Amino acid sequence: MSVACENIPLIPIEEAARALHTTSLSVYMHIKRKLIVGREVGERWFVEAESLAGFLAHNGGNDPTLVHVCRGCGKSCG
Repeated sequence: MSVACENIPLIPIEEAARALHTTSLSVYMHIKRKLIVGREVGERWFVEAESLAGFLAHNGGNDPTLVHVCRGCGKSCG
């Protein structure tokens, strides 16, 4: 489901998280870091569809900000 705010297509943050193969919290952090454009509508957060598409296109469909942490040692494994 997507909605439009001021004629700008918006995607629920949960859908954006699925597209990025990450969590909603990570998407919130992307918004905070201004990596993607998002806004709160009522009590829900949304991502501008064009911003998400640009982020995905620029990064080859991957989220380069994800850090994988080894459960055994707690260090970043790359």
